[in-house]
Amino acid sequence: MHADAGFCGSAWDAAYTGFGVPSGVKVIVSCDKKNNGAEMRVLASDGQLLTQIVREYDLAGRPLEEKPLWQNVAFLMLGHLAL
Repeated sequence: MHADAGFCGSAWDAAYTGFGVPSGVKVIVSCDKKNNGAEMRVLASDGQLLTQIVREYDLAGRPLEEKPLWQNVAFLMLGHLAL
């Protein structure tokens, strides 16, 4: 997708649109009872968790908070290293 591009906005929106996501990975979004995206996981092709982000919403369904819970920076940077 757009692994080498910059993105100004939330980490959720960036991953959802493919910015900063290495090729070959899977982005999985789990929704709450109101069909709001509540958790996003970015998984490597072997299933390894690369990034996990959760969102909380107000009663009107607007995002209140976005929390990155896990990020495997080493894996995400491997594509940028030249040995």
